[in-house]
Amino acid sequence: MDINNNNNNNQYCNISMSKQLQYGDKSDKLFTRLYDLIGQSKVTSIKECMTLKHRIPTNITSLSFEHFFNEPLFKGCFPPNLEKLKLHGNFNQRIEVGALPDTLESFEVNTLNQILEPGVLPTSLKVFKILEYAPNNYLKVGSLTPNLQEFVHHGKDIYIDSNVLPNSLIKLHNAPVSWMMSIKNLENLRSLNFTCPGIIPNSVNNLFIQDRRDDIVIPEGILPDSVQNIKLSQVLFPTIKMVDNISFEDYLNNKSCNIRKLDDQYYIVFGHNYNKFIKFIPQINVFRQS
Repeated sequence: MDINNNNNNNQYCNISMSKQLQYGDKSDKLFTRLYDLIGQSKVTSIKECMTLKHRIPTNITSLSFEHFFNEPLFKGCFPPNLEKLKLHGNFNQRIEVGALPDTLESFEVNTLNQILEPGVLPTSLKVFKILEYAPNNYLKVGSLTPNLQEFVHHGKDIYIDSNVLPNSLIKLHNAPVSWMMSIKNLENLRSLNFTCPGIIPNSVNNLFIQDRRDDIVIPEGILPDSVQNIKLSQVLFPTIKMVDNISFEDYLNNKSCNIRKLDDQYYIVFGHNYNKFIKFIPQINVFRQS
């Protein structure tokens, strides 16, 4: 068992469970005693939890499971005050209505192996992330809660009804182009991440384009005035419209370059010289970032 101290009063806030403790101990008494001690402490987070066999202490507000966890979920299996839940790795069980506590605010899952029926996600949820897989028709009207602020789709192009995305969304990641007609009506959206430009709501401030092609062009009139920051994963200048900041980040090769607007002048901030940026912007000032 690993314990991380994140409190100035020497109280432990995070515990990472050990496989040796989980599977090596043949008696449930030791584990019951451990959870009793956690329940009397100021611990609020358990990482790499391996089973729901033992009741998790009620003071736990953040819970993540280890890679091989794949037990069925049931009503009451989680602490009543749980706020954050991560089900990564092999988990692919069906999640029934009522299994997730009504205090949950953030939920991450690698695989969602079901149609997301209305009521499965609690209305308290603000952040929902599907990282790898979900069925093609997993979203229907009412699947996403009306208070959801951030939604990460796994990226596959699937059809959704025009009323699936709640107007409460502030951040939307990995959205397919086919969703653009629904996205344009999201009045509160501030950050949008998708693979190819489409219709962009005039509430969006930050635009992330993941497509790695070098011929992406955003047609004139597509970018609303609200977009002032564009981030790309390929070296290019996709629009003739100037914004406050355009950045390129190649995480694989550890390279980056930024074009920034400062006092009505445009500067290239770079660690490497990318001529593609330079030739598209006449009369610019260049400086190197330390």
